Amino acid sequence: MSAPEAVPPERRAPERRRPRSFRAVALGGGFLGALIVAVSFALYVRFVRYERIAAHHVPEGSVLAARIDVQQAMLYDPVRRHVLPLLGGPSREPKDGDAALARFEAVSGLDRGDLREIVAARGARREDWVLVFTGLFARSVTVGQLWVALGANDPAWKLSDGGAAVFRSDSGIAVGRAADGAFLLASSLGELERARPSASAGVALGLEPRGPGSFALGPAAVQELVRFPAVLARPELAAALGSVTGVAGSLSLGDQVGLRVVFNGAGAPAARALVDGIREMLGTFGKMADTEGGALARATAERAEPLPSGDGVQFRWEREELDRMFVLLAEAIRRRAAGPE
Repeated sequence: MSAPEAVPPERRAPERRRPRSFRAVALGGGFLGALIVAVSFALYVRFVRYERIAAHHVPEGSVLAARIDVQQAMLYDPVRRHVLPLLGGPSREPKDGDAALARFEAVSGLDRGDLREIVAARGARREDWVLVFTGLFARSVTVGQLWVALGANDPAWKLSDGGAAVFRSDSGIAVGRAADGAFLLASSLGELERARPSASAGVALGLEPRGPGSFALGPAAVQELVRFPAVLARPELAAALGSVTGVAGSLSLGDQVGLRVVFNGAGAPAARALVDGIREMLGTFGKMADTEGGALARATAERAEPLPSGDGVQFRWEREELDRMFVLLAEAIRRRAAGPE
């Protein structure tokens, strides 16, 4: 009897695989789902999620502060184009300032694309100030890297004792980071240290920590406004402003950009006198100055109206006007940095 003929592999009946148990399939699917969730959460935390913390770095004793959330689309573009290049050197032309900032980013590891908030605060003395920049900045960027980046082309930058900050030996301007990752630029090492902890001074001053933007003036800053010549020239306006204990403003974004300003402590008559006085001042400047600033002042005066609550005023601007305001702000800062001609 001859041996059975071997069956070619391609003609063999396929072997039946043992079916996987429902439990094994469920475990595998659960593991894959957990992995996807973990990766998505990590990407969200690194590139999307941001906790607004800038207002918490306003130093104790500040008399005024302003905050802008540059993550808002219509605010980010003018800030990126007109304001951020100032960090490369306010006395430089925008193109040169932007190039210097790009070099700083390349060395330091910081990226302006990670910026989410900017807060500016001023102390009782006008020379005491701090700028706070917060966002998705890498925590791995050290003060030593900032020193290398800043001192690459300017030996005036020195590392402080203990290495917690970098400062200029000529002006005293200091740079450092807070424990929560905020990037701080201050008028002095002392002011930097006052801004480093997370505190409630900004909120106590009246600065709104959320939303597109806000500002707040305390009693001392309001009294400075009272002494302005343009205010003193209008006795009714000066008297009304003298009754104010603080001013708080908040931005809103829509078809137009809105700014809601509330005069704290002022009664309805005083608030109305303030609204009328502000509109008169803006209108007068707009008529006297045949410039872009004058045109913006006229438009602001024409659209200003009292709040329904009677304790403040509402301003409105077109989006193009907001962009021009940032241009004028940047130009004013450059002129001031350049000094007298």
